[in-house]
Amino acid sequence: MDEIKVEMVTQKPTMEVGINKICVEVRKALVLWDDVFSKANTKYESTDADWVKEYCDEAAKSVKLAMFQMRFMGFSITPKLHGLECHLVHQMRTVPGGIAI
Repeated sequence: MDEIKVEMVTQKPTMEVGINKICVEVRKALVLWDDVFSKANTKYESTDADWVKEYCDEAAKSVKLAMFQMRFMGFSITPKLHGLECHLVHQMRTVPGGIAI
Protein backbone atom coordinates (compact mmCIF):
# COMPACT_ATOMS: atom_id res chain seq x y z
CA MET A 1 0.00 0.00 0.00
CA ASP A 2 2.87 2.38 0.75
CA GLU A 3 4.27 1.96 -2.76
CA ILE A 4 0.88 2.73 -4.28
CA LYS A 5 0.53 5.81 -2.10
CA VAL A 6 3.97 7.09 -3.10
CA GLU A 7 3.17 6.61 -6.80
CA MET A 8 -0.19 8.36 -6.45
CA VAL A 9 1.34 11.32 -4.60
CA THR A 10 4.10 11.53 -7.22
CA GLN A 11 1.44 11.79 -9.93
CA LYS A 12 -0.78 14.24 -8.01
CA PRO A 13 1.24 16.00 -5.28
CA THR A 14 -1.52 18.54 -4.63
CA MET A 15 -3.84 15.71 -3.55
CA GLU A 16 -1.51 14.17 -0.93
CA VAL A 17 -3.89 14.67 2.02
CA GLY A 18 -6.80 13.05 0.20
CA ILE A 19 -4.62 10.22 -1.07
CA ASN A 20 -3.38 9.53 2.46
CA LYS A 21 -6.97 9.37 3.77
CA ILE A 22 -8.03 6.98 1.02
CA CYS A 23 -5.02 4.74 1.62
CA VAL A 24 -5.81 4.56 5.35
CA GLU A 25 -9.40 3.49 4.61
CA VAL A 26 -8.38 0.93 1.97
CA ARG A 27 -5.77 -0.51 4.35
CA LYS A 28 -8.50 -0.89 7.02
CA ALA A 29 -10.73 -2.72 4.53
CA LEU A 30 -7.94 -5.09 3.50
CA VAL A 31 -7.10 -5.93 7.12
CA LEU A 32 -10.77 -6.54 7.92
CA TRP A 33 -11.23 -8.81 4.89
CA ASP A 34 -8.05 -10.68 5.77
CA ASP A 35 -9.64 -11.47 9.14
CA VAL A 36 -12.87 -12.66 7.47
CA PHE A 37 -11.06 -14.96 5.05
CA SER A 38 -8.79 -16.27 7.79
CA LYS A 39 -11.82 -17.27 9.88
CA ALA A 40 -13.66 -18.75 6.89
CA ASN A 41 -10.60 -20.73 5.81
CA THR A 42 -9.99 -22.32 9.22
CA LYS A 43 -10.97 -25.96 9.46
CA TYR A 44 -12.00 -26.82 12.98
CA GLU A 45 -12.14 -30.24 14.55
CA SER A 46 -14.30 -29.27 17.50
CA THR A 47 -17.84 -30.60 17.59
CA ASP A 48 -18.61 -28.66 20.77
CA ALA A 49 -21.70 -26.64 19.83
CA ASP A 50 -20.79 -23.77 22.16
CA TRP A 51 -17.30 -23.46 20.66
CA VAL A 52 -18.65 -23.54 17.09
CA LYS A 53 -21.30 -20.92 17.96
CA GLU A 54 -18.70 -18.63 19.52
CA TYR A 55 -16.31 -19.06 16.57
CA CYS A 56 -19.05 -18.37 14.03
CA ASP A 57 -20.34 -15.40 16.04
CA GLU A 58 -16.83 -13.92 15.85
CA ALA A 59 -16.77 -14.56 12.09
CA ALA A 60 -20.14 -12.81 11.77
CA LYS A 61 -18.74 -9.77 13.60
CA SER A 62 -15.74 -9.75 11.25
CA VAL A 63 -17.99 -9.85 8.19
CA LYS A 64 -20.16 -7.06 9.60
CA LEU A 65 -17.12 -4.83 10.21
CA ALA A 66 -15.68 -5.50 6.75
CA MET A 67 -19.00 -4.76 5.06
CA PHE A 68 -19.42 -1.58 7.11
CA GLN A 69 -16.00 -0.43 5.90
CA MET A 70 -16.93 -1.14 2.28
CA ARG A 71 -20.13 0.88 2.61
CA PHE A 72 -18.32 3.65 4.49
CA MET A 73 -15.92 3.99 1.56
CA GLY A 74 -18.87 4.15 -0.84
CA PHE A 75 -18.09 0.91 -2.68
CA SER A 76 -20.84 -0.95 -4.49
CA ILE A 77 -21.91 -4.21 -2.87
CA THR A 78 -21.36 -6.85 -5.52
CA PRO A 79 -23.17 -10.20 -5.60
CA LYS A 80 -20.04 -11.87 -4.17
CA LEU A 81 -19.96 -9.47 -1.24
CA HIS A 82 -23.68 -10.04 -0.71
CA GLY A 83 -23.00 -13.77 -0.64
CA LEU A 84 -20.33 -13.35 2.00
CA GLU A 85 -22.49 -11.03 4.06
CA CYS A 86 -25.67 -13.08 3.96
CA HIS A 87 -24.57 -16.68 3.57
CA LEU A 88 -20.97 -17.29 4.69
CA VAL A 89 -21.51 -17.67 8.43
CA HIS A 90 -24.63 -19.81 7.97
CA GLN A 91 -22.58 -22.20 5.86
CA MET A 92 -19.80 -22.20 8.45
CA ARG A 93 -22.35 -23.15 11.13
CA THR A 94 -23.99 -25.81 8.94
CA VAL A 95 -21.00 -27.67 7.49
CA PRO A 96 -19.28 -29.84 10.11
CA GLY A 97 -15.69 -28.65 10.55
CA GLY A 98 -16.33 -25.42 8.66
CA ILE A 99 -16.04 -24.67 4.97
CA ALA A 100 -12.24 -24.65 4.72
CA ILE A 101 -10.65 -27.12 2.33
